[in-house]
Amino acid sequence: MPISRQVRRYEERKQEKEDRKLARKLELSDFTYEADDANLTFSAMGPQLVDFTRVIGLPGFLREHLSIAKRKSPYPPDKLSLLLVIQNILGYNRIEGVRALNQDAVLKRKLGIESYPDPETFRDELLRYTTENIEELFLVNRRVIEVLCRLVKAQEVDLHFDAKVITVYGDQEGAAEGYNPQKNGRKSYHMKVCTIEPFGFILAIRLEPGDAVSNTDFGSFYRKCIDAMPQGHLVVRTVR
Repeated sequence: MPISRQVRRYEERKQEKEDRKLARKLELSDFTYEADDANLTFSAMGPQLVDFTRVIGLPGFLREHLSIAKRKSPYPPDKLSLLLVIQNILGYNRIEGVRALNQDAVLKRKLGIESYPDPETFRDELLRYTTENIEELFLVNRRVIEVLCRLVKAQEVDLHFDAKVITVYGDQEGAAEGYNPQKNGRKSYHMKVCTIEPFGFILAIRLEPGDAVSNTDFGSFYRKCIDAMPQGHLVVRTVR
């Protein structure tokens, strides 16, 4: 066997050993999937999604930056915030819908919890959020962007700004009547969002009353997005 092949085989085995060590450290999924009642899941790809958040370091970023004043709880702020992210990606856009996840033994085992939080737990947590906590989440997002910079080469990117009307039902705090093409006359929120293209990475979101429009306080939102960009690596080329 040529020396070059021997060296390559040695490096491959060394990398495989490191990969297995990292997988054990991050508690990555190594499940055997069986179609029976004990392995019924309501969250297809849920365990793999938990793995993904661990690989990019999201749980650690939340523990490091997010601080919410509350009594001791089996669900600390970083855990509940992580669950809010995961369930939203899985398509559970409304908190009331997460009751089904308490029946998902596979996902709970992967998350290391005995029972999934009920909607009231999530509502109570969100009521504790302050403006400072929103800024802390923004710092978490910046840490994830740093991970992105380590995975892609230095390049030019585009910032895409968009807005969306979110209809609310009942008397929700901060909601107001404004332009609402889906439900005319109904109170709503106006959401501004900025994404980094071509990655589709959400850089920042701002929620405003429904009577706001796209250019309402846009200057400050734009400056915040520009300040968050690591322009030594991802250089903003155009804004749309």
